[in-house]
Amino acid sequence: MEITVSKAQGRVPVTIFRLAGSLDGSTYEDLINAGIEAEAAGTTDLLLDMRNLTFMSSAGVVSLQMLLRLMGGESTPRGGGIDLFRTIVPAGGGSSTGLAHLRLLGPTPDILRVLEVIGMLDFFHVYDNEAEAVAEF
Repeated sequence: MEITVSKAQGRVPVTIFRLAGSLDGSTYEDLINAGIEAEAAGTTDLLLDMRNLTFMSSAGVVSLQMLLRLMGGESTPRGGGIDLFRTIVPAGGGSSTGLAHLRLLGPTPDILRVLEVIGMLDFFHVYDNEAEAVAEF
């Protein structure tokens, strides 16, 4: 998987990770590490551009969980699974976690289906238009 980093300005500065390829067991740590590096450099709002992501495994879901925690203020995210889900408030219901600070752009129908089936789609604001996504931060 390739991660290209860019910046955009909405109401606040937004870091954009443009993902291409497969987010799986061999690449998920790359995404987590990129998030840790971005947060250390001052990123507080992150948009994941998934338009060129062709596949996401359960390991990719773990990386999304970790980015939610990281954008929610945990500088060294650890753990996951059901305990993490219990700490996340769905996107429609206000929160002090990473929900307001991590958004998804253009996930494929297959990736949306994975997130829906596991009950994680409700934890993200999802956009098809980059300008709209940036403006909503």
